[in-house]
Amino acid sequence: ESKFLVINEEDFQALENLSRLDSYALSEAKIQLNEDLFFDTAELNIMASGYYLRVRKAYGEDGSWITIKSLGGFEDGTHRREEFVSFLPEENSVLECPDFRIRDMILELTEGFDLFPVLSLKQKRVIRQVKMGKKIIAEIYLDRVNLKSEGKEKHYNEFEVELKSEGSSEDLETIRSFLLKHYNLVENPFSKFERAFLFKENLPEKPFL
Repeated sequence: ESKFLVINEEDFQALENLSRLDSYALSEAKIQLNEDLFFDTAELNIMASGYYLRVRKAYGEDGSWITIKSLGGFEDGTHRREEFVSFLPEENSVLECPDFRIRDMILELTEGFDLFPVLSLKQKRVIRQVKMGKKIIAEIYLDRVNLKSEGKEKHYNEFEVELKSEGSSEDLETIRSFLLKHYNLVENPFSKFERAFLFKENLPEKPFL
């Protein structure tokens, strides 16, 4: 995937109203309101192992989605990260995830220590599929992100292109080059978790690992 910070409101509005992306067609937009909770131990064992654990709740939907992702992985404008995702029923805790691989990873990464919510954020997301004929090449996400931590608040806008199985690295590079040429965007080397953690800890935005 490729991630960009959207600097100007004019560019945000233009990206929100896209009907095509270079030679690729776009599906109708879907609006999603998300709240993300990130969990770790008191000693941040998961992060120390190079991962983060997220539970995402979309407003109006039953249940949540639990994700484990690796940190870092940004090179030459592209994020390449391990990612494990599972649906989490409404009544289940993180440790009751139906996917045994994720349960086992959590137990291994936490070394048996209790989990606590360490960060949270909210975002309004516009989602579209990127198509070439009948092939779904990628999904694009246009996000308004709201971070809050200990009386501080930060807002920023982000545009993300996530490659799907029918897309290629050449497709991603074509889309990335088109976006950088036509919009005032800044390549974003951080995940939302990494940016939120740096904000919470008052740390400069430099390579996370």
